[in-house]
Amino acid sequence: MNSVNKTNLTIAVIMGGVSAERAVSLRSGDAVVKALKQQNFNVTAIDELNNY
Repeated sequence: MNSVNKTNLTIAVIMGGVSAERAVSLRSGDAVVKALKQQNFNVTAIDELNNY
């Protein structure tokens, strides 16, 4: 696999929303963001409800 320059790559994690599963989505999205940051990726968390 080709190496990735993690400092020039930004990953957006979309989470939240307006469904009954909002809280679950936020928790799992936060876990994904944390894991990606630990791997030195630039990460942007996007909460669907609060980014309009």
